[in-house]
Amino acid sequence: MSAQAVADRSRFRQVLAEMAEKAKVKLPDSASRIAKAVALVLNGDIAYDPTTSTARVNRCTDATKVYRVRGKGCECPDYERAPQQLCKHLLATMFMLRIEQVLASEAPPISSDTNEKDITTNGSLGEAPASVNLRVLLYGHECQITLRDAQEDRLLTRLEALLADTRIKPLPKPAPRPGQGKPRRYQGA
Repeated sequence: MSAQAVADRSRFRQVLAEMAEKAKVKLPDSASRIAKAVALVLNGDIAYDPTTSTARVNRCTDATKVYRVRGKGCECPDYERAPQQLCKHLLATMFMLRIEQVLASEAPPISSDTNEKDITTNGSLGEAPASVNLRVLLYGHECQITLRDAQEDRLLTRLEALLADTRIKPLPKPAPRPGQGKPRRYQGA
């Protein structure tokens, strides 16, 4: 794992820990649910679909069971009896979404690389030593995303994170147009 990926993961865990501590202060009766929610987030047991505002959260004790969290509701049996109806699945989903917001709002660190400083301080995009273009579906819209970096290994780490994002979908393969079957071979005269 690259140094940048380790730093990103450390920041993710730091933000999660801070949120969990604040939640324990506000919801002292839910300390065990908060701890279990943190475990769900750290294990990556949440798949969120922003188009439907629905999360599928894996059950801790049964690998075959998944609970659906939609908005501020959960279909698990603990939802009704949890204080303020905050079961571990709902808490985990709320933590995950908030972490994404916090991390997205933070500006990426500026390295000591001259090209990167030029790009970020004077507003020009200049020539990046490493870049990649990617055409994807984002919330149902076709988008082109360009990643640029001064270091190729960091660029690949960022690309890997982008491709792992559940909001990013590959473009569907185009259907063949009528009359476009297999290419004909020239038979000669």
